[in-house]
Amino acid sequence: MTIASGDDGIHADSSVVTKGGNLTITKTYEGIESKIVAIAGGTIDITSADDGLNVGGGADSSGDNIEESAAGDHLIQITGGYVSVNSLGDGLDSNGSFVMTDGTVVVNGPTDDGNGQIDYVETFEISGGVLVAAGSTKTQTSSEMSGQYAIMMTFPETQAAGTLVHLEDSEGNTIATFAPEKEYQSLYISSPDLSKDSSYTLYSGGSSTGTETNGLYTDSDYSGGTLVVDFTISDVMTRLNG
Repeated sequence: MTIASGDDGIHADSSVVTKGGNLTITKTYEGIESKIVAIAGGTIDITSADDGLNVGGGADSSGDNIEESAAGDHLIQITGGYVSVNSLGDGLDSNGSFVMTDGTVVVNGPTDDGNGQIDYVETFEISGGVLVAAGSTKTQTSSEMSGQYAIMMTFPETQAAGTLVHLEDSEGNTIATFAPEKEYQSLYISSPDLSKDSSYTLYSGGSSTGTETNGLYTDSDYSGGTLVVDFTISDVMTRLNG
């Protein structure tokens, strides 16, 4: 399914659930909007003028509102599949909670600090899957009760679109190689390959071979980058500054 819309790409007052298939939203105000968005499988690619995934509350471009309810009724849940969001507004926006247990999510988020790649009201718990998000410094990160480790890198200056970032462990194994599609100043990575008391190195620039989809490389061979920082993970959420 391919959608181009002057308003929401997919809208439901109650819930949107995907379990497979291929969905491409090439033009939209908000990509998928509902009180609950549950993604269990399939491939979803969203390019939005505002939020990519929006859960609960707020006016859309037509001025209409989802009926307001308690924040606990609002949920983004990702348990599988592949999701890519390229947004001018928030990438993943939940006026309640956000839970991720599996799958792959790539966010090429907003460039202005009025929005963030990840935005939620209550909690964001990640216990599996891969999430890579680059964009403004306003983005939120995963909650401390998460079962999976993550890093948040804030660069002192805005990085040009396409500037590679590469994260590897102390043995040279790749955790993630990513070339954001837009300029960015912050980078969030959560992966099951990150673990407590292990050492990692983050590089910037350079080049990479392999397959690239929405900026994220797989089966890649990275070289030629500049070392940004060496660090050891001590908490579920590790914050780094260049």
